[in-house]
Amino acid sequence: MSVFIHTTADGCAIRLKLRRTARKNIIVRSAARGLLDINVPPFVSKKSLYHWLNTNELSIKQLWQQALQISTALPAYIWFRGQTYSYTQVVVLTHVQWDAQQGFLLPLANVQLPQIALSTWLKQRAQTELWGSAFFCTFLQRTQKRLKYRKHGDCGRGKW
Repeated sequence: MSVFIHTTADGCAIRLKLRRTARKNIIVRSAARGLLDINVPPFVSKKSLYHWLNTNELSIKQLWQQALQISTALPAYIWFRGQTYSYTQVVVLTHVQWDAQQGFLLPLANVQLPQIALSTWLKQRAQTELWGSAFFCTFLQRTQKRLKYRKHGDCGRGKW
């Protein structure tokens, strides 16, 4: 992925993050504040891409205007495990902490760190809780019952 700047006919500089994993179509989405994500098939040349950007300049510019309005502020509350929790920003913390009664404690080192730290923490928790051993073992047991297989030994260690 590379980030480049496309200048429109009226002089607007639009930041684009280029990826080349699309199969057939050119896909443009808002990625972040003032940044568009463009996914292009590998067979499209840079010259063809620049021609396409110039041809579709009005649409690209409208999407870019929407990307400029993306808010980077933290939400009023955080949904976690099906419940809403409040948060507090703490200066001395270096990582996110969570407690069922207190809610979230977020590090406050600079303006963007709380959002990035919270996003990273929530993604890690989603991966570990969703695909953790307890969930996966339960999933296998439910699948076994549904398919009416016999289990030999412990969950995950036996033969089906």
